[in-house]
Amino acid sequence: PCLYNADVLKGQLDRVMICEGESDTWAALSGGWPAVGTPGAKNFKGAWAEAFRGIEDAKGRSQVFLVLDADKAGDDGARVVADIFLKAGLPVPLRVVLPWGQDLTDYMRVLAGRRWRRSIKLKKPGRKTQRPSNKGWASNDPVTFAERDHPTQGPSSPDDLGAPGHRGA
Repeated sequence: PCLYNADVLKGQLDRVMICEGESDTWAALSGGWPAVGTPGAKNFKGAWAEAFRGIEDAKGRSQVFLVLDADKAGDDGARVVADIFLKAGLPVPLRVVLPWGQDLTDYMRVLAGRRWRRSIKLKKPGRKTQRPSNKGWASNDPVTFAERDHPTQGPSSPDDLGAPGHRGA
């Protein structure tokens, strides 16, 4: 297995997403984020960690965002990646926690639908649907950044992340 879209790491990045699989990597790229894909939640290799060195803010906090599926395998994979980064002497990536049972592609599809409905000023018909979240059953769960999975504080919503970009000229 190899890290999908690894060539993006050759540039000087301000931030990057590590996604689970190719389709989620494409979803991140379509949203304007530099992104790489790991082949499965628990298949991140220690040899890949060094490519993320230097992707930090001015205070040394990670600007690597881990976006694994919101399921048991994703939770286990987040711990694997965190351990690999710690062993390499790197700050632990910030984990983007999606609504339970979704992956980034699912979430962006829902988000795009919401934006489309707002842009044509339609209201969502019917009652709210419910789905399981990390906190039990809840409706319309936002994406959150789980501090329990890493030692640094992350943004509170995707909008707080700002426009992705590269450092330098």
